[in-house]
Amino acid sequence: MTKEEYEILGSKRKNSAIHISSLKNSNPRTLLYGYDFDRNSVHLYLKGVWFTYVRYNNHGDLLEQKDMYDIPIAAGHCYYIPNKRVYWEMSDFEFCLLLKEGGVPIYFTNSNGNVVPQQFYGKTLQQLS
Repeated sequence: MTKEEYEILGSKRKNSAIHISSLKNSNPRTLLYGYDFDRNSVHLYLKGVWFTYVRYNNHGDLLEQKDMYDIPIAAGHCYYIPNKRVYWEMSDFEFCLLLKEGGVPIYFTNSNGNVVPQQFYGKTLQQLS
């Protein structure tokens, strides 16, 4: 996501789930990349017809994994969003906008200014298996 996209994220309407069909861009890519309170990496990405969620530690050990057709949102909360910080430069604007429209707060970390655009930022399930 660009800085301009980051700045226009705003809450507009409430959603109960984000479906694959909610995304205009269906290309495989990182949707959210960040970390939890235990400093484990959290990577939510789109590949094929699934959202894939992986959480792994600094040693690359897979701690949790789930493939989903939709991302549930309940009372402005989404389990699959990192509970500490999200790297905004390594996350997808379209997906973050859908989360914000669903009332889900996203806690972004500061920019490091040196992120090179790429398809996937965190490790994928195939890299962790």
